[in-house]
Amino acid sequence: MTTLAALVPTHVAAAAPAALSARGLTKRFADVVAADSIDLDAHSGQILAVLGENGAGKSTLMKLLYGYYRPDSGTLAIHGRDLELHSPASARNHGIGMVFQNFTLIPALTVVENIALLQPGRGLRLDRRGLARRIDELSARYGLEVRPHVLVGDLSVGERQRAEILKVLASDARILILDEPTSVLAPQEVDNLLAILRHLRDDGFALLLITHKLREVFACADRVTVLRRGQVIGGGPIADFTSESLLAMMLGERQGATEVVAAPPAAPRGPGMRLEHVTALGADGRTALRDVTIDVPAGQIVGVAAVGGNGQSGFADVLIGIAALQAGRVELGGVDVTGASPASRLAAGLRIVAEDPVAQSAVGAMSIRENFMLTRARVDGKGVLLNLRRLAAAAAALAARSPFPVPAITRPLETLSGGNVQRVVLVRELQPHGRFLLVYYPSRGLDVASSRAVQQLIIDLRDQGAAVLLVSEDFDELEALSDQLLVMHHGHVVGSFARGSVDWLRVGRLMTGEADA
Repeated sequence: MTTLAALVPTHVAAAAPAALSARGLTKRFADVVAADSIDLDAHSGQILAVLGENGAGKSTLMKLLYGYYRPDSGTLAIHGRDLELHSPASARNHGIGMVFQNFTLIPALTVVENIALLQPGRGLRLDRRGLARRIDELSARYGLEVRPHVLVGDLSVGERQRAEILKVLASDARILILDEPTSVLAPQEVDNLLAILRHLRDDGFALLLITHKLREVFACADRVTVLRRGQVIGGGPIADFTSESLLAMMLGERQGATEVVAAPPAAPRGPGMRLEHVTALGADGRTALRDVTIDVPAGQIVGVAAVGGNGQSGFADVLIGIAALQAGRVELGGVDVTGASPASRLAAGLRIVAEDPVAQSAVGAMSIRENFMLTRARVDGKGVLLNLRRLAAAAAALAARSPFPVPAITRPLETLSGGNVQRVVLVRELQPHGRFLLVYYPSRGLDVASSRAVQQLIIDLRDQGAAVLLVSEDFDELEALSDQLLVMHHGHVVGSFARGSVDWLRVGRLMTGEADA
C-alpha cells in the first residue's frame, strides 16, 4: 500500500495570477467574529491547505468563498476581476465548486439525479444514461466507486462522501473548495484522493483544502494558510514549514498536542458488551452484519477497522435495539438485552457517538444546551413538565467538564462547523456514567489538540471500567487506543489482532478483501 510519505510533492507549481482572492473578508454571528479581516490567495495550478483548530474560522471562510454566506465587509476577486457572490449558484456560475464536510446530497434521489442538479445547461431533460457513463468514467479514473442509480439514502457514509466529490468533479468548476474531504475515507482511499487532488492541480485547477491531518498537507499542498480565532496567523510555501511549526502556529499558547498512546489495560473487569452470532439487516433491507460475534469486556477498548459500507454502521442499530435482528443475541453487562427497549439500554449505561453526528445525533434548530440534554435518561421535572433551570445548569456543567472549548451553549447548533457539532456530541455522550460505549470516528473533523483530548478521555473511561467499541478510519488512532483490533469486510469479522501484534499491511488487505481471513 502506498504511504503518504511517498506522496510528498516533488515540485511546487509556478506562481500564477490568483484564481480567487479575498481581502479583508469579515463575518460576524451575533457577538462572535468568525472571520476577521482575512486575506487569502488561491492560484491556478496549486493546492492551498487551510489549517486551524475547530472554531478557527475555516468553514466560515470557505462558505464565504462559495457564496453560502455574505460577508459583512471585505472583497473578493476572481482572476483579478471584482466578484460579488449572492449565493452558491452564483459561485458555481463563476466556476467555484465546493465539497462540504456535512453532506448536501438529497437522500430520496439517486446519485445520478443528485449530480445532475449541479450540471450546467442540463435543460429540461436529464440524460441519465449519458451522465451515468460520465460518473462511471470518473469513478474508474479516480477510484471513487459509487453506483450511479442507487438512492443516496441507501449509501454508506463513505459512499456518500465519494458521491459528493464526484458531484463537483462532474461540474465545470475550475476552483475547488474541499472541506475535510478525507474525513470519512478509509486509510487506503486517502492516498487515492490525494492523487486526484494532485492530478487536478496539474490540470490547472485551483484547490483549497481544509484538513486537520498534517501528513495530508505535506503530501499534496503547495502552500498553507493558518487561521486562529478567525484571523490569518501566517502561511507560505509548504517547504518553509515542519509539522511542529504548523502545530505551534495553530495552537498558539495552548497545550494538548502531546501524542496519546494508551498503556496496556488492567485485567478485564467482567462482562461488557457482547454480540453473539448476530445477523442483522441494515436500513436498506440488506444484510449488514453476518454471524458476527464480538466481545468487549469492561475495561477494554476493541477497535474496528473497515472500509465504509462493510457492516460497521450496523453496530449502532443492533446495540440500541432498532435493527431487524435475524439471529443472535446482544448482552450488556452480562444481561441479555436482545428484546429490551432502547430506553432501557440507555438507562443501563449505553452511549453512542454516531457515525454521522449531524444527521443522527443532533438537531440543528436546537441550541447547544438543548442538544446536550437530548439523550439524558432522566430529567428533573414532573410529568411532561421540565425544570428548565435545572436543565440549563446540567448543560452548563457538561460544557465545563469538556476536555476542549465548546461554543456558547445558547448558540443554535446549525451555526456550527462539523467539527464543533462533533465536539457537542462527544461531550454529551462520553460521560463517566457511560458503561458501554460505541464510538464512531471520534477524531473526525477535529483539530490535533481536540483529537488527542478525546482520545485521552476514551482511555480514561476505559480505565474507569467502561467497555468501548471504537470504529475509526484512522490507523494511528486505532493503534494508539485499541487493546484488540478487529477487521470487517462484507459484514463479517475477517481478522483479529492483539495489542502490539498488528500487521497493518495485512489489515489493509483484509479490509479490501484482498486476503483470506
